[in-house]
Amino acid sequence: MCPQSNSSFTSVRGLRLQLYMLGLIRFTEAVAWTSIFPYAYFMIRSFHVVSDSIALWAGVLVSVFTFCEFISGMPWAWVANRIGRRNTLLIGIIGNITSTLLFGLSRNIYMAVIARGIGGLTNPNVGVVQTCVGELATRREQQAKAFSIAPYLRALGNLVGPVIGGYLAEPNKQYPKIFSRSEFWITFPFFLPNLAVVALLVLTFAACFLFLEETLPARRDKPNVGSQLREKLHIVIRPLCHEIPMVPQEHQGDDDGLPTDIERRSGQLNSVTTDDSQSQVFTNQVIQQILSVSFLAFHKVASDIIMPVFPATPTSNMKAIQHKPTLEFGHGFGLSTKQIAPILLVQAVVAIVAQYVFVPRIINVFGALRVYRLCLWIYGFTYLFTPFTALLKPPGAGIAVTCDLVVKVVLSSTGYTCSAILDHLAKVNGASASFGCLSRSVGPLVAGRLFDWGIQIQHIIAPFWIISGIALLGAMQSILLKDHP
Repeated sequence: MCPQSNSSFTSVRGLRLQLYMLGLIRFTEAVAWTSIFPYAYFMIRSFHVVSDSIALWAGVLVSVFTFCEFISGMPWAWVANRIGRRNTLLIGIIGNITSTLLFGLSRNIYMAVIARGIGGLTNPNVGVVQTCVGELATRREQQAKAFSIAPYLRALGNLVGPVIGGYLAEPNKQYPKIFSRSEFWITFPFFLPNLAVVALLVLTFAACFLFLEETLPARRDKPNVGSQLREKLHIVIRPLCHEIPMVPQEHQGDDDGLPTDIERRSGQLNSVTTDDSQSQVFTNQVIQQILSVSFLAFHKVASDIIMPVFPATPTSNMKAIQHKPTLEFGHGFGLSTKQIAPILLVQAVVAIVAQYVFVPRIINVFGALRVYRLCLWIYGFTYLFTPFTALLKPPGAGIAVTCDLVVKVVLSSTGYTCSAILDHLAKVNGASASFGCLSRSVGPLVAGRLFDWGIQIQHIIAPFWIISGIALLGAMQSILLKDHP
């Protein structure tokens, strides 16, 4: 397909391209995020950290990233309103490339923590991508589909990330015939998955540089180098391929119900994005929604950090366990990196199918608020049963923990799709992203410490049940939410 000119931004094809460019950013971010999960336990252990503190340090690696996201969230929202959404997102990709390279080259836990911190400080994606989607789709009946694209591609990233991490980490051990002769791969056994992630990030930067358009109304008509380069490429490539006809103007509104004429809605966008009155923006319902999303972010990321560690935790003597009370055990599954990766792969596949096929339809039928509340209640109760999967015998244990992860990932992807805040986009999404990052900063630290404590006292149920209590508090708080802020 030939590159198209700026006029295609107002076509069905052009609008969908913009939504998928934004989704691509979330895709590569998710790949970078989840690729460390299968090998985090083993990477931290390679730094000669004592085994009782591995879960805590795994929490630190996640927390420092999200805490830095928190402190930079509102400044990035301000920057996005000044230099534009497009430039802000491109800067974020460069920051992600830098932090990923540094993380792969880390020789000790402190360097790894610093690398993750740099990644968080330079990552504006969460709030800015949501804002861009809202500026592209303002009609209420179209928003469920539009807001599901980025989570869908993020779920796809959750599919690719664990595969990269699980099958490329420690290549000198997994593929000794190819990598064992090089001292580099022995010194940096976790660099290869990060190098693969960087390659994806570079391709994403190139695609967004050429095709991502500005959605900030005040800067939309200003030319950028990427658009100019795309026009030149269009002139060169056009004679080599058939020109794809533009969709007739009278038919531009009926592709999946997505709006297509961006210019005719500039007045709507201005009214959404330029009202700076604190009292009008941060209403009681908006504050309640931010609080609810923070609850969800807290317990989800707490679960995300201990679930890959849980399968990697060594097993115990099952005969000895049989003579103990049912609640008194402190072991995991003893799985390797390569064994953990397929489990995370299965949960990501289910999440993608659910996000694409079921989530938008369920939200349209039952309404976002009802679906959101139901997800929160189910989510809270699933944590109660998670630790008991380690008591089952193979292959039942593996099947049970996989099903547990599948249920959680479907609930989280549905919940985040339902929770998108659509009013006063730049400011509110910036605040929502910041407080969500604060929750994701505290969650891993608390979860990591609780997990280590649970192993020490031989009650591994403790961290899961405490997280369950927090999740159920969030479910109760959702009763205060209403359909409209």
